[in-house]
Amino acid sequence: RDRLATDVDPDDPASVERYAALTEAQGEACLATNPQLAQHVTTVETAKDLDVLRALLGDEQLNYYGASYGTFLGTTYAALFPDKVGRFLLDGAMDPSLTATDQALLQTGGFQTAFDDWLTDCVANDCSLGSTEAEVEQQVADLLASVADSPMDSGDPDRPLTQAYAFYGIAAPLYSQEEWPALTEALGAAFAGDGSLLLASADAYNNRGQDGYTTNQQQAQTAINCLDEPLKPQPEAVPSEDDFLAASPLFGAIAYGYTEVGCEPWPIEPSVEAPDYSAPGAAPILVVGTTRDPATPFESAVKLADLLESGVLLVRDGEGHTGFLQDNPCIDE
Repeated sequence: RDRLATDVDPDDPASVERYAALTEAQGEACLATNPQLAQHVTTVETAKDLDVLRALLGDEQLNYYGASYGTFLGTTYAALFPDKVGRFLLDGAMDPSLTATDQALLQTGGFQTAFDDWLTDCVANDCSLGSTEAEVEQQVADLLASVADSPMDSGDPDRPLTQAYAFYGIAAPLYSQEEWPALTEALGAAFAGDGSLLLASADAYNNRGQDGYTTNQQQAQTAINCLDEPLKPQPEAVPSEDDFLAASPLFGAIAYGYTEVGCEPWPIEPSVEAPDYSAPGAAPILVVGTTRDPATPFESAVKLADLLESGVLLVRDGEGHTGFLQDNPCIDE
């Protein structure tokens, strides 16, 4: 909870150190709780587990649907076991040729694009938050700055709305156009001093219910990503805060703060090597990309389809994260 609620200001070394310490503490706790598991949750090892399950079921090939991170798992499986690839659909693609920082930079721009689209729609439909896009965006920027300095009342005295929670609360509805009205309502409440709806949105994003977290998804995601990071390409040049701000004037500083810490404090190193992600010899692999996907921007789908020796790109022109079962009959068929 503390790590998710903690703001990271790249211009405040104390906040960066605090977040780094919480990241290290989470890794140490994983090692203390289950050292064997904690050291072996790379995507490479999970892909090998998938092949064990395939063999146990007696299937000659693996048929697989993966969305978001699941596309990276599917790509890794295909790279390790190209002759076992059956019908593969990778939806909302991650590009394994990107460094972790470049991936974060690309995603930051994706969230800005999705926010801009919500903003245009909101103002065009008299959303009550403001009469111009510039006015509404400035209010959101002011809100993020305000809760960084002084967290807002959320109805829960133990969990006020911090900048981190506000960021998650805004990002979550951008995953689906159907959630745009909920974002408008939550921001309207926050502009009036009530942070409860943005906190509820952040909680939904982080799998937290009334009685606490319902899954360990955020813990697992950190553990997996931080073991995978050393397997990714090493950067020739690390993007700066200015690069993040250029990608997203609204979210850039926040995203850069997280990236500045990254996985450097994680106390566990992987014991495997990255495979050849082009997966030579695999059967055709279908990659679905949505043109204005906030979390896995369209550019990643284009690059993954090109990287895979047998990759085929299917494009959904639309909003939201992933394309399959998003009310597009052509894509679904």
